[in-house]
Amino acid sequence: MRRNNQPETHISSLFFNLPFDFLWEYLSDPLNFPEIYSNWTSQVTKAENGEFLGIAPTGDSFTIVPQTNYKYGIIDFKIIDELGQIEWSRSRIFPLKTGGCMYIHLAVRWDGVDDNFWREHQKLTDKDLEYAKTFLEQKFHNDNKIGLYLNFVMDTYE
Repeated sequence: MRRNNQPETHISSLFFNLPFDFLWEYLSDPLNFPEIYSNWTSQVTKAENGEFLGIAPTGDSFTIVPQTNYKYGIIDFKIIDELGQIEWSRSRIFPLKTGGCMYIHLAVRWDGVDDNFWREHQKLTDKDLEYAKTFLEQKFHNDNKIGLYLNFVMDTYE
């Protein structure tokens, strides 16, 4: 069903020049969200039963319920707002034989969302994903440079 000619879904896809395990570690753990998805969440804490409590930059709170599958690169989150409204965040990571990974994120418009809010949600989602890509690629490559340097220093002074 369409609302005012706005599509019901928004698909984002990005190539990450990162190994699957590194990307999985960051994107599947809600505790990393404030660092990589700052337009969506400013704080996340661990709750009971594998759930997490999040706070948006607006101060709104929500529950995050991970539903992940490492083997298939599935990173889904059931997001429950203060009123009990549910939004699904669905993502997939595909490791590529040539190196790196393709990341696909699907946002589905939930009930009660007007066109302006939905357009803004799409823009902020893409902005957060672009930031996550840049941040994680820099982090990975900087961490590896430090590791290579430390190995060099250790080898030099042995």
